[in-house]
Amino acid sequence: MKHSYSFIIVTCLFMILSTGLPCAAEDAKTYFDRGLANAEKGLYDQAIKDFTEALQRDPKFAAAYANRGVAYGKKKLSDKAIADLTQALKLDPNDATTYSNRGNAFADKGNHDQAIADYSKAIELKPTYGTPYRNRATSYYHKKQYDKAWNDVRHAEALGVKNHPEFLEALKKASNPITSQTSMEAPGISIRVATDEESLAWEKENAAKSNPLAQCRLGARYLLGRGVEKDSSKALKWYSKAADQGDAQGQLLLGGMYFEGTAVGKDYTKAYDLFKKAAIQGNAEAMGRVGMMHEHGLGVDKSISIAVEWFEKAAKAGHPNGQAEMGKRYLSGFGVPEDHVKAYAWLSLAEQSHPQAAEIREALNLIRATLSEKQISEAEKMMKQWKISEPRKEKSSNLSIQPEQKSSQPLQGEVSDGAGKQRSRWEIASIVGSILGCLTGTIFIWKKFGMIFGIITLIAGLAAVGRLFGGG
Repeated sequence: MKHSYSFIIVTCLFMILSTGLPCAAEDAKTYFDRGLANAEKGLYDQAIKDFTEALQRDPKFAAAYANRGVAYGKKKLSDKAIADLTQALKLDPNDATTYSNRGNAFADKGNHDQAIADYSKAIELKPTYGTPYRNRATSYYHKKQYDKAWNDVRHAEALGVKNHPEFLEALKKASNPITSQTSMEAPGISIRVATDEESLAWEKENAAKSNPLAQCRLGARYLLGRGVEKDSSKALKWYSKAADQGDAQGQLLLGGMYFEGTAVGKDYTKAYDLFKKAAIQGNAEAMGRVGMMHEHGLGVDKSISIAVEWFEKAAKAGHPNGQAEMGKRYLSGFGVPEDHVKAYAWLSLAEQSHPQAAEIREALNLIRATLSEKQISEAEKMMKQWKISEPRKEKSSNLSIQPEQKSSQPLQGEVSDGAGKQRSRWEIASIVGSILGCLTGTIFIWKKFGMIFGIITLIAGLAAVGRLFGGG
């Protein structure tokens, strides 16, 4: 009989756990979501409390550490920001956004060597991520490595991330010093913009020093005859020198010459190879070129599906032509399933900076007339998800809050594996308890040990099973 009572006690304990114990992972997610909402409102103190509550429930919640670090950075508590972001990277070492944010925190402390290391790691993990290029340029500027700063400025802008005008003027002053009376003013900065002749002199001098930015600019001058006698062979020379250094913009421009057959025999295979190299480095225009060549089978096997993949990469990197291309495809169903909501979203993004914005606007008006308010709202959510983040405008910390993402990239808002394992253990225990409860109730009714207790136990067991498998 003692064994029977022990069995009953254990069974009841399991049933209590299965029906009454809150899921730690679910609680952590609830606090995390609330923390994000408060952070987006600028309520960083409350956001920090929410992320802390999430971490108390799930100590392996990488995104909670990452976003609490972001909130500390907003409050200029750089040491705490670095500590949390470092812990997040221990849990999720392949997160480019967290490396970029930690780079910002190190930069705020004046540790530009470590900031550059973190920005570089972010770029390595996600070559199409423009923000770390922009912020690494700032750290290079502080270390007086102006050629590297300019190179990152160009990479950032190629990915659709604009640099702050005040910073660009300061970089011009430091790296191309033609300063006397001022014609442009910025707080604490006096700049006279270089004349075209002065810029040409700088480009020639620095192109000879293997500066890929200067080489690309000088090549463009010779190709267009701007300030120099037009000479496409010299353009080819300077583009080749930049491309040979692995510079993405140089590869793109040289690829264009092979594609057009300018100063060199037309060679689609060579053009494709150069475009592909630049695209892999994150050059958005090159991504679109690779897509175009796959679409038409120029220098590579024809493949509409691969073409669409590259057009989408260009679009997500912020290139207006890529965005317009994806919009047209979703509108017509060419190469992708027809989807007017996605068409509206991509064309809306393209319309903001595309040279044919007027035509795109007309198409948008026609599409809008066919969509419901709910569908338009859905499209606007897609736009926010796809849109490149705004430039970093503050001199100090401006670490971006990491929202929960639904993409192939590392998830920022997903409950960590540790919480998932914890939840699974409780679910297993709950299932066992529920089944035991059902069996106990059935046996008690069958053997007539106690009809009332048996019925109660059976009902409770069935209720627990229903809760577990029905999501209640």
